[in-house]
Amino acid sequence: MSNTIVWIVLLIIEHVSSSSVSFNQLKFCSNATWNLNATTFASNITVGSKPYAIFIDNNNTIYVANQQHNRIVIWPQGNSTLTTLSLANLSTPMSLFVTYSRYIYVDSDNLTGRIDKWTINSTVGIPVMYTCNKCYGIFIDDRNMMYCSMSTAHRIVTMSSNSTSLTTVAGTGASGSTVFTLSGPSGIFVDTSYNLYVADTNNHRIQFFRSGELNGTTLVGNKSLMATIPLKNPTGVTLDANGYLFIADKGNNRIVGSGPNGYRCIAGCNSSGPTPSRLSSPYSIGFDSFGNLFVVDNGNSRIQKFNLINSSCNYTEITSTTTLTTTKITSVQSNSINFIPSNVVSYNRLKFCSSASWNPNGITFSTNETTGTQNFGLFIDRNNTIYTVNRDTGDILIWSSNSTNVTRRISGNYTTARGLFVSIAGDIYIDNGYQNGQVEKYSLTDNISTPVMFVGQQCFGLFLDFNNTLYCSKNGFHQIVTKSLNTNSGSIKIVAGRDCAGSLPNQLNAPHGLFVNINFDLYVADYGNNRIQLFRPGELNGTTVAGNTSINTTISLYNPTGITFDAEDNIYIVDKSNQRIVVSGPTGFRCFLGCNGSGLLPYQMNAPQILSFDIYGNIYVTEWANNRIKQFFIVNNSCGKYLLKFTLRFLKKSFLLDEPTTQLSTVVTTVSYQKANVSSTVLILPSCLNQNQIGSNCNHSSAPCDILMPCQNSGTCINGNKTVNDYSCVCLSGFNGTQCEVDNRLCKPNTCQNNGKCTETSSTTFECSCRSGWTNTYCETKENYCENITCLNNGICRPLLLNFTCECLGTSYSGRYCENREQTTVVRQAVSRSFSYIAIIFISSVATFIIVMDVLKYVFGIDLTKGDYQELARKRRRWRRYRPWHSKEAKHPKQMQRLVYTNSLRVPSSGTLAMPNISIIEETIC
Repeated sequence: MSNTIVWIVLLIIEHVSSSSVSFNQLKFCSNATWNLNATTFASNITVGSKPYAIFIDNNNTIYVANQQHNRIVIWPQGNSTLTTLSLANLSTPMSLFVTYSRYIYVDSDNLTGRIDKWTINSTVGIPVMYTCNKCYGIFIDDRNMMYCSMSTAHRIVTMSSNSTSLTTVAGTGASGSTVFTLSGPSGIFVDTSYNLYVADTNNHRIQFFRSGELNGTTLVGNKSLMATIPLKNPTGVTLDANGYLFIADKGNNRIVGSGPNGYRCIAGCNSSGPTPSRLSSPYSIGFDSFGNLFVVDNGNSRIQKFNLINSSCNYTEITSTTTLTTTKITSVQSNSINFIPSNVVSYNRLKFCSSASWNPNGITFSTNETTGTQNFGLFIDRNNTIYTVNRDTGDILIWSSNSTNVTRRISGNYTTARGLFVSIAGDIYIDNGYQNGQVEKYSLTDNISTPVMFVGQQCFGLFLDFNNTLYCSKNGFHQIVTKSLNTNSGSIKIVAGRDCAGSLPNQLNAPHGLFVNINFDLYVADYGNNRIQLFRPGELNGTTVAGNTSINTTISLYNPTGITFDAEDNIYIVDKSNQRIVVSGPTGFRCFLGCNGSGLLPYQMNAPQILSFDIYGNIYVTEWANNRIKQFFIVNNSCGKYLLKFTLRFLKKSFLLDEPTTQLSTVVTTVSYQKANVSSTVLILPSCLNQNQIGSNCNHSSAPCDILMPCQNSGTCINGNKTVNDYSCVCLSGFNGTQCEVDNRLCKPNTCQNNGKCTETSSTTFECSCRSGWTNTYCETKENYCENITCLNNGICRPLLLNFTCECLGTSYSGRYCENREQTTVVRQAVSRSFSYIAIIFISSVATFIIVMDVLKYVFGIDLTKGDYQELARKRRRWRRYRPWHSKEAKHPKQMQRLVYTNSLRVPSSGTLAMPNISIIEETIC
């Protein structure tokens, strides 16, 4: 057998999981080398100008994103004959990834940030991930988890195939060079242990993030722990089967690789250029199944192929393996009933009657002398302890129950703090995002502060739900993110909003306060959109429950900032820019505090921010512009014997109760307060003889299906008999999951936008029937009624819904198409034309005269002005000759008289002497 055949056989790809890995991961020998003179696999004629992305699957099919012409170029199984896939709605693709099933995932939209899924034969892509930013790198692991490298947002996010929620797995969203920040990340790679490798471009390094950790380790480049190799703006990264790195070192115009002997340059090791041995800004790389290296030579607008030199390896060093490794994933689920004891709620959620009212004249609880200026955060716990932050000094202030003076001051550096929340254990969660990019927990027991959530930006609202999940309202990033405090993972999950501001159902604009109820429904004060948004668990499309764009008539809002609920699920909203507090009830929404404009009077507020209830039902409000905390007393709650009442609550995911239902009385209490001379009593629920019944009168079923009603999407709940907590859900067609929570339908309520109707045309396809005025695959695009319209007289066409309008210039034109001109305009134009004609005739005459004179003089030798010119010259010389330049006579010339005798003396015949005739001639001598 020849050496060539031996080498081909020995260079077998090791598939770590052959059923899911779609790319080539090879095992190279320690001294493997590549021919330094590359061949041009594809030029700019094929791949366009400045290509970025390449992918080579394990069938040696090569995919390249042609960014210039918005298409994907494909070479099936390494053939030179290519296939061009022109994709609709594709805009300057930066990255792509192909799965084992040959689905093509492409960074598709330049404006909104979107990843679409395509097949080679498809003409319409399916949006699978909305990011608000372009993905400079895409990766899909064997769990079908999708990764996006958001370069301009400085973070890496993921999304599972059965969810639309984005989770941040690296970076904070703010550019930085710390262990938990990134700066302009590009290419990414995920190994079989789900560890993440990131080309941290602007930090000149390769960062390594272990699965579930947000703190990275620098493997290569700037500030790496081990001596490696310097990098300059790396953009591409991949691993071989031995775990050795290969990097597109863009700024150094080379490809570097690692091995047992360290790092070395393997291609483009000279300066940049267009020759076969040189590269210019290489962006991404890929290997075929023979070990040949393909490089996207961005600066030279070409794809270069560097052939593996087989003879560089000793055959005994090359490992061949065809073993297929499979991974069994076991999912453990529990259908236990989870009860919420009354003491897990740290805030006061009270029960009011519909006629409850508060004194509109509030009192000042605290002035700027105590709490400083620009008051924001406020929290009152169930012990009636009040917490706020003095942003001038950075201290946390605490008032114990019924105290009017600060009882404890915690020194800190919270001068920019916004969000504030206190847990049932008394731990204070406080925003420190502006200065340190994190949320901190201050323990009153240990008197120490520790970071618990890295967010990279201020949290304008904080909330801790019953599952110990911390919510942060990231105002500057227009999204709500969460982190579980029950694990050591630093993973951040996006549960509402996107990186870009907007008013669509899945967007927010500068969100502020938030609230999470016992069903894990998330309510957000969508400040910039003047509305309150509701996000159901696991859903990214919100519903407007108050304010702008609400489905039902509610109340107008202007920059809402705070939100809370009472025990009857009535919503209380701080309507900041309307300077008031509004509430919902059986009869709808109404204003009940600050309803007379802004000011300093007792019944007025100025830029209120947050409200909170004490245990008696009194309301406390922070006022940003008035620099104070105001208190409004409840005066009427005459709907029953008790002012407020805590009742038994059940929750799907909370503290697990292992005791039988007859033990409920040990963990459930009912607290009530009398209307007058407030006093508290504790009611211990009685034990029930029948374990299938619970409640104060033992008249409620304790069956899981009756208590929890866990089956979603109209699923049927069936009680089990294995344990007291056993149940199962029978799901309708199109739904699955333990609680029928996974919606696999092609036609979901939000599939077709703008009230379009979705129809399933087959088991895998659907069609949207759009309302008039909307078009495109998902009815997401407004029809352009200006497409075939021409507005006259330089008018501008503006498309409207089902119509258009021509905006005419000034007041000179009118009409549907700006076709009508005002009479005064016609007159002005006629007069202007007349003056223009006169000016043109005059200028033409002068020009003609000059030309004729020049022709007579220089062609025929006739100078009509010669005599005049000579006479003028003589006069000028004469004048110069007699001009006294410096004499005083020049200003006052002397005058002389000359007498001339014109006749001689003679004697006339009469004998009388005649007088001579004298002529007087006056001459002026100048």
